[in-house]
Amino acid sequence: MTELIFMSREHIDRMNELLGESAEVASACARLDRDYSLTYELLDGPDGTVYWTMRFDREQGASFSLEPPAHADATFVSEWAATIRYSRAARNGEQVTEPILEVRGDPSVTEIVAEAFSAAHKAATIPTVFPEV
Repeated sequence: MTELIFMSREHIDRMNELLGESAEVASACARLDRDYSLTYELLDGPDGTVYWTMRFDREQGASFSLEPPAHADATFVSEWAATIRYSRAARNGEQVTEPILEVRGDPSVTEIVAEAFSAAHKAATIPTVFPEV
């Protein structure tokens, strides 16, 4: 099997398959009071601005997208390279300082979706290769 590149289209597709198969993710999303979305807007990516959007839908469960969202409850803006370096280090269990984030919207949404996020992380974290920065 070809190695997946972190947050590539293929990685997103595989994570979405795993999320769609997870009863735990579906159950956690169903308990939310409404649908939510969180977005990372990452500047200076390989082809410009990169978007990582995670949606928590009460009926469809959790899913990822690389498209700019029509609406996000919270958007975290940072540099792409710094975010990749942080993600790589965190995956490897290394101590690293989180990149500086500009927050737009309501950052408390992360607390509201914490259970669903945790279930999604458990269901869809798979081995990947990180892009060079």
